[in-house]
Amino acid sequence: MNDVESELKKIGLNVSITIQTHFDTWIGSFDGSPFTITISPRNPIPKGHRAYLIVSMANQCAEKAIPLLSQLMGYKPFCNYRYANDQEQFLITHEWARDDREDRLISIHKDSDIVEFQEITS
Repeated sequence: MNDVESELKKIGLNVSITIQTHFDTWIGSFDGSPFTITISPRNPIPKGHRAYLIVSMANQCAEKAIPLLSQLMGYKPFCNYRYANDQEQFLITHEWARDDREDRLISIHKDSDIVEFQEITS
């Protein structure tokens, strides 16, 4: 079991990581549904929280996962969206970012593959 999988299980998520695709991206399942997670390395300050998290998961999993992932991150997501090329149209992407949210929002708005964008305000 890798560190990310262990950390996600520790906060109460029923996950299984099957493959690491990049240094910060993993593919697996959450409650039996597929998900992809991109997460920054843990920062020792403040409180060991991470700088960013991007997770694509089935919409029915979000109700349980979002509060737990927000607890892990130490803050709430700032947006969610769907990719137009998602054949099954069931994966919703949620993003958390401590810094550079404005830059990320500009990038997202320029991406023609992103549909159904929703900015989340506190």
